[in-house]
Amino acid sequence: VDVSIEKGVRFMRPGAGSVRGMAGEIRTLSIASGADASLSVSGFFLVAQDGLLDADLKLKVVDPEAISKILENLFPRERERIVQSLAGLKALGNQTEVPLKVDAGKITLGFLPLGDIPPLK
Repeated sequence: VDVSIEKGVRFMRPGAGSVRGMAGEIRTLSIASGADASLSVSGFFLVAQDGLLDADLKLKVVDPEAISKILENLFPRERERIVQSLAGLKALGNQTEVPLKVDAGKITLGFLPLGDIPPLK
């Protein structure tokens, strides 16, 4: 993880509480399994005062099938959504990069809606 948070010192203080108003850049947030499968995210984000997230990100996936199996094991309740999301990436090849957008909490991967993120506290 390599993240820069604007005015981040105030969020590090004990009792800082809310992440509302937080903005920053994710230079890289990645997970990898062995040398061949990885998922990484980079881009900019903002948590609005109402707690809704906005983000303009790039999602890079190497070996979508392996990543799908890992995520399905980690989040079994979300299996169907994971399979649907990564099925499209599999069709693009073994290594692909696509836009991942969050607009007022609504997530889209390319043109595929993935769901909502509730307001953050």
